[in-house]
Amino acid sequence: MKKVIIAMLCLGNTAYALTSNLSIRDAIQRQLVAATFYPKGGTMGYCMKATYTNLTEDTLHITTEPGTRLDCIDNHITDLLITSSDILVLDAKQSTDLNLLCLSTTNDLFAPTYTSFYELITSKNDEVDGLCQLIDSLSLNCYTGQSAVWTLFMRKKMGDIIGAKIHKVNALRKYISDATGIEFEDFANDYYVMTNPIYRSAKANRPIPLGINGTYYVNNYLPSDKITLELYNSTGDKIN
Repeated sequence: MKKVIIAMLCLGNTAYALTSNLSIRDAIQRQLVAATFYPKGGTMGYCMKATYTNLTEDTLHITTEPGTRLDCIDNHITDLLITSSDILVLDAKQSTDLNLLCLSTTNDLFAPTYTSFYELITSKNDEVDGLCQLIDSLSLNCYTGQSAVWTLFMRKKMGDIIGAKIHKVNALRKYISDATGIEFEDFANDYYVMTNPIYRSAKANRPIPLGINGTYYVNNYLPSDKITLELYNSTGDKIN
């Protein structure tokens, strides 16, 4: 009788373990779920589609955690981080598709093509997870969040973390400073300009029309302040 009770308890625990909430990392590591990833060609926003398949006879409740890493088998192509939290309920043997919010880990490699092969890394990194959770909570899956990821992975300058909201940028900078030891710099004291590249063809003896499409950020300015825009060539000489 005692053996029967133990067997029943074990079965109950197994069923509970299978149907209770699992992270996608745990589910793949335990071979409860299979995952296939389909890049959409970019490195920011909803740039990856995942197909998750329940390999068990039980219903699984799966969460995708910010910070989950997707590594490309091609070393010339950047790896990606999932930067949003999603909850899936997978019935027995069911497959479902999910578009993933991602950011790239580096800016010195190629973006993925539609045929690039990615695999999910089941190990965790607390610093990366914490940053991606912060990005998710601040709704910064944009260039601001991307610049923070690059700063963490590539040890870039604190001033490279930029954006439109001072308190959100400073929250990322504070996290990076605590995680890496890079000196914190208050974004309220920064100013910078972001512009798109300018390409114009020149005709002999004619001026070249230039148009700049970009966003200028400057903090703590007064209505009487004067803002000057200057152009420089690739060698750093001012263009008059």
